[in-house]
Amino acid sequence: SSVFTYVRVEVMLDHAAKTDHAEDETVTEFRAHKECVSSCRLVYSDQIIVTTSYDKSIAIWKFSNGAKVNELRGHSHNIVACSVDEVENRLLSGSWDKSIILWDSSSGKKLWQQQHTSLVTTCHLATDGKQLAVSGTDKGIYYLWDLRSGILVKEINGHANSLTCCRFSHDGLNLCTCSVDKLARVWDVRMNRSLLTLSGHINAVSSCAFSYNNHQLCTASWDKTVRVYDVASGAYRLDGPHVLKNHDGIVSGCDFSKDNSLMASCGYDLNVNIWNMNTCELKSCFKGHSDWIQDVNFGQGTKWVVTCAKDGIVRIWNTEAGSHFYKGNLKGQKNLGLEVAKCEKCERMFSFISLPEPCLCVFCRLKRPSDSLI
Repeated sequence: SSVFTYVRVEVMLDHAAKTDHAEDETVTEFRAHKECVSSCRLVYSDQIIVTTSYDKSIAIWKFSNGAKVNELRGHSHNIVACSVDEVENRLLSGSWDKSIILWDSSSGKKLWQQQHTSLVTTCHLATDGKQLAVSGTDKGIYYLWDLRSGILVKEINGHANSLTCCRFSHDGLNLCTCSVDKLARVWDVRMNRSLLTLSGHINAVSSCAFSYNNHQLCTASWDKTVRVYDVASGAYRLDGPHVLKNHDGIVSGCDFSKDNSLMASCGYDLNVNIWNMNTCELKSCFKGHSDWIQDVNFGQGTKWVVTCAKDGIVRIWNTEAGSHFYKGNLKGQKNLGLEVAKCEKCERMFSFISLPEPCLCVFCRLKRPSDSLI
């Protein structure tokens, strides 16, 4: 049997003995690939990290020590997305080689592979037993696939430009797609019809995620914001969505914690922001990557968040550590304190090591030439 099969069995049988990770035993960063790491998933009860890369590989890592468990190769161009079905033990990957591949995670064997007529930019698995997968392309088209046969179920041209992300709701009833056309759309999977068209972002919508109770939907954008919609009640129709503004560049990823209490976002400004979903306010801000952060994913609870970036590094963050730089223990680096405050003038959240007086962000302080920025 494969190494990954052993790890999965170990996870299932010894789960109780392994879920309480000791912080000093956890590698908080490791070089996952020589090129950009495009996506990451923390799965199997926080025991396994799955990453995809522009180096054309999918890598499977052990959370506890950063050891590589397995490597899957089969794509001929940059791999840009992956999705993991932990129940059926399957993994879906999408690539610029215009293909999606469904893998058996235990054996590393291909279950099937499908070609598209244009670049695959996103893919996702439904994990509710409905046996569906979705893939999106740079032509604005999304495709629904039957996982058992690999047969194409539906092809829908839903956007005027390239798709950037597609995500099933956790009950499998709905699908959100977002695009460079600045729109996010929610679809009824059974009826293959559009339910919602969400506008408001002023630049490309780069990512989306449903909360695990399916009540909220978040969208991340190149316009430096994350929007949170209450799609269950439709309250955003009257009051508008919550617009979260604490990034200074493209926001490339967003994800909810499984208890729906937190949401994480990441992007070009190298920040990993943790948001309190009860108040839609910033809870924590982490920094440590040296290049554009591509993706962010919560683990089983609210404690662990994993990120990946163009720097080839995967980082594991402890959200319970507060707002701190959380650098790799292997390099012997110290943790540097980083706190968060609200600007007295513009009311924007900003990070600091030593709180300025008055409590102004750097942008508002720049407007006061008599004040020192140090």
